[in-house]
Formats: sequence, C-alpha cells, structure tokens
Amino acid sequence: MTMRKILFLFLSCITCAAHAQKSTSPEEAWQAVIEAMRPPARPADTKGRLMTASEMQAFRRLQAVTSAHAADLARDFAKKFPTHEKAATARLQTQRLLSRAVLGGLHNRADELEAVEKEIIARHSLTDDQRYAMRKGAVERKAMIAQAKNGGDAMLAAYEQGVRVLQKEFPNRPENLLMLFSVASRSSGKKAKELAAEVAKYSPSPQLRDSTLALLKQLERIDAPLRLKFKDLNGDEIDTAKLKGKVILLDFWATWCGPCVVELPKLKGLHAKYHDEGLEILGISAD
Repeated sequence: MTMRKILFLFLSCITCAAHAQKSTSPEEAWQAVIEAMRPPARPADTKGRLMTASEMQAFRRLQAVTSAHAADLARDFAKKFPTHEKAATARLQTQRLLSRAVLGGLHNRADELEAVEKEIIARHSLTDDQRYAMRKGAVERKAMIAQAKNGGDAMLAAYEQGVRVLQKEFPNRPENLLMLFSVASRSSGKKAKELAAEVAKYSPSPQLRDSTLALLKQLERIDAPLRLKFKDLNGDEIDTAKLKGKVILLDFWATWCGPCVVELPKLKGLHAKYHDEGLEILGISAD
C-alpha cells in the first residue's frame, strides 16, 4: 500500500470519527481521544528496511495529521464537557498534540496552537517553569516556521525577536541569555559581536561567560591579519609580515593523512605555475 493511500484512508477515518463524536457521552468521547492519540503504525511494506526519503516524508506527515486529529477531539471534548474532570487534561493534551502537529509540518495550525496556549496560561495555575517552557516552545516554533519559509537569516531574526519578548516576560531566566548566545554563534559581523558582548556582560554563569568571551575572540580574528613567524625545517625564518602583497596558501597536512599526501603534487604544480605571480605556499605538518 502506498503512503498516499494510507493518508487517504486515515483522512477518511478522521471524517467518520468527527461525525461519530457529535452524539457521544463524555466517557465515549474521552475514549475516542485516547484512541486517536495512538501514533500510527509504520507501514507494513516498509518494515525490515530503511524508508526512502519520500516515504519518510509521507510518514511524518501522517504522524502530524494524526496528532492534529487527536488535538481536535481533545479540544472538542473540553468545549462540549467544560465541567468534566477530564476537561483540564483535554486542554493540555490539545496543546501538546497541536505542538507535535506543527513541528511535524502543519504550520497552518500554528496560530491556533498559540491561542490554545494563551488560554491554558490564563485558565490554569501553571508554575513559572511551566509557563516559561510553553512560551519558549512558541518562540522555537516561530523560528522553525520562519526558516522553512524564508531561510536561515529569517530564522535567526525570528528567534532573537522571540527571545526579546521572553526577556520582558521572564527577565530573570538564565535560559534567555543562552538562547541569545545561540543566535550570536550562528550570526556574523557586527550582529554577532553585539549579541556576544551582551551575553558576556549579563550572564551569571561562568561557563556561559567563558564560552561567550571565546566566541568574541574568535569573531575579532575574522578579517584580522594573520601573523605567523617560525623557522622551517631548514632553519630558515618564515615571517608572513615580510610576505605582504603576496597570496599565501596555508596547507595543514601530515604524512599519515592519505588525502593530504595525494594533494602534495598538485600543490607543487600550483607553486611552480604561480610563484612568479606572487603565490607562496606554507606547509604546516602535524607529524
């Protein structure tokens, strides 16, 4: 059976289940939620072997649709039986299942999920850790969706924007600075330096501060002149400062590195061809 047929049959079952849900008792409705929460089984014709990329994509889509369907049933249960002892659990399950669906690729349910989370925060007595985890998850989802739609730069921008909101809502959470460090380490230029400096200044964690200072040093080295001064195997002094105006190719190699040794004749050929035009090759051996 193809994945397309499996998905079609599952969507048909969803339609049948939705109609059946309209006239059920609380016990029957909750049992329907429990059954819908069961993850779909791996297709029989893919067992015992690795799925192809298209099969894996289809199966993940099926998992997302399954979670969304279960979320719909849980949400309907909470609305239809708001005073039932399972109503609060149903709302929490709605959030968890919708989150799974959105992360699985159903990005069109993201706004609905955010509304569910706001309702849960308003109606339930959550701890600070629980509220923060829910809000942090929303930030990560928005960044993921931004990446899927517009690429890595959009993801970083959405992630940082979300962290700034978290900083206002939860100003004392150390995780905020860790998230900013994540943005800094994936950024470049002025933006990376500004974020790294902010984290280094305000982080209460010595480990994070040390990592950020190391990142700052690394960023400072980018576009800075590289000065190497040493004596080669023949005892001659090598000083890159004296090679100003030339193109310097640094080759890090070792005799035990097969690909490195294979490339040596090519490097010798490059040197012979372009040395008179200003090419210098410095070989740094790791032996």
